[in-house]
Amino acid sequence: MDDDDRRSIIKRYPPEQRESAIDRAIRDAQARGDFDDLPGKGRPIDLTKDGDGDEWLATRMLKGQGFVPAWIEDDRAIAEERRALEELLERHVAHAQRKGADVRPEDTARVEAAFRERAERLNRVIDRHNLAVPSPSLQRRRVAAEAALAEFRQRLPASEVSSGDP
Repeated sequence: MDDDDRRSIIKRYPPEQRESAIDRAIRDAQARGDFDDLPGKGRPIDLTKDGDGDEWLATRMLKGQGFVPAWIEDDRAIAEERRALEELLERHVAHAQRKGADVRPEDTARVEAAFRERAERLNRVIDRHNLAVPSPSLQRRRVAAEAALAEFRQRLPASEVSSGDP
């Protein structure tokens, strides 16, 4: 329906009859199949609001194209790196606890140094993330590297524990 059609409907029908004319125009468009190939067909319309005015529209458009705010990508990367850090320590503990495993204190010290370095990098990402999120409830805790390493050392056989010095 173009602008001329709309003007024609408005001129032909007084306000109290326009609703029925509009309903009729919608029914006619449905019958012609004008609504058959619309995006999201068969799915409920998402009426949640992500912001006001232009911000809401921009967010909807970006989400519709698969884009997400940088802080959401950071949040995903933070979760992934936390898992990787936990796995780094867990693999070493599992190896050290195997019967007959040849794990030297130097090996443990290397794992601890790698953990500290990665945790420090991750904490910088977390700090940046926490400044960018729109709500304090979305902030993430920093990695408490020394507390994690103390718990890690407790799980190792006594002969494998390094000095704990950075």
